[in-house]
Amino acid sequence: MAFSLALAVGSLVFWLGLTAPALRAMPVCDQLGTPMLSVIAIAVVAALAPLALRHRMPSAVFHVGATTVLTAIGLAIAWPLLGPCIRGPYGDLPPELQDMIATRVTEAKPFLFYVQSQTYAALAFMIPVVVALVSGSVLWWSRRGGSGAGQTQTAILGQLLVLGMFGVGLIFLQMRTVILVASVVPAIGGICLAVLLNAYLQSRDLAKAALMFVVAIGISSPQILLGPLAPFIKGNGTQREGAGCRNYETLLALNEVPPAVILNSTNMGAPLLWLTHHSTLAAPYHRSPDAFMNGALGFDLEEAAFEDLAREQGATHVLLCAGQVYVSDFLTGLAASDVSVDWLRRVPLSNDEQLLFELQG
Repeated sequence: MAFSLALAVGSLVFWLGLTAPALRAMPVCDQLGTPMLSVIAIAVVAALAPLALRHRMPSAVFHVGATTVLTAIGLAIAWPLLGPCIRGPYGDLPPELQDMIATRVTEAKPFLFYVQSQTYAALAFMIPVVVALVSGSVLWWSRRGGSGAGQTQTAILGQLLVLGMFGVGLIFLQMRTVILVASVVPAIGGICLAVLLNAYLQSRDLAKAALMFVVAIGISSPQILLGPLAPFIKGNGTQREGAGCRNYETLLALNEVPPAVILNSTNMGAPLLWLTHHSTLAAPYHRSPDAFMNGALGFDLEEAAFEDLAREQGATHVLLCAGQVYVSDFLTGLAASDVSVDWLRRVPLSNDEQLLFELQG
């Protein structure tokens, strides 16, 4: 009950606090909005209504049936909001952009693909999940068949484990669904740590204390385990904008230039908006398909097509990361200072991490 109420109240508070009033009625499918709030409302009602009647109708069959019926009724009522989301959050995007998301966005790929290119990140995500599920399963197995309050607690732990294992299955379809598992990992970990701490306080057994620390580190701080191995498990991912190109100090140097409208690669959009006074024409997962396409597919274009894009979008400047390898041979050469063109004039900056060009003519 506490979880359901916290989910309902928390979602509403975050929606009101994080969404501009003018945008609250927008039926977005990939963030807190009216479709997701309706799903949460349906889930809360379907979960709590049978619970409220458990003393009058204790049958488990009734509880499952009532939850199913209430869920179906809720979905039917909310279908005008939920229907457009069936195609997914990117269903309204142009086909070429949908294909780009499916093939290039690493976290949208299955876990086995993600771990090959982002080994360190994959392990950092999965170690807490594995530690929580293994320790939780061992605890559940050791306590099965109990009675009274212990039986109820074991049943709750079992339900959390089922949710966690279901989430692991989704991770093997799409890595970013790890956030679904993240909702149960802290709860399972907390239960296991509480049991281990209680056992240690009763016995003062150093083995139990060591096990408690291993579980705690595995769930809350996997970087401690991975840190010494980081140089060997980074993976062989494709080159991205270097850390120096997007760090705080180097981006601030762009404020030396008067406010401009910059055509940038996708990953540069949010840092530019945060740290500079410039406007950007590209940002990830933007509501505007153009803003998404400009920074992704736009940087695949060769010179003539890229110039047309920059002028059509109203760019005054183009920003590149020095030495970066882009899909476009033209932009790769420009970033390496091997290419120069008449329609782009390099703007002097106090750092060498970025290359800023002003459009001419």
